[in-house]
Amino acid sequence: MAKGQKKSTKEIRKPKKAVVKIETVSAGFNKDQRNTLDNIKKS
Repeated sequence: MAKGQKKSTKEIRKPKKAVVKIETVSAGFNKDQRNTLDNIKKS
């Protein structure tokens, strides 16, 4: 169990950084999508 737990903690630490990047990128895409949707509605 100890070995598995050590591996899981290491695996969890790295993805957290990647998840943050993905969240910021997805948030940026969402803003762009909203802007495009607003432009489409206006036109």
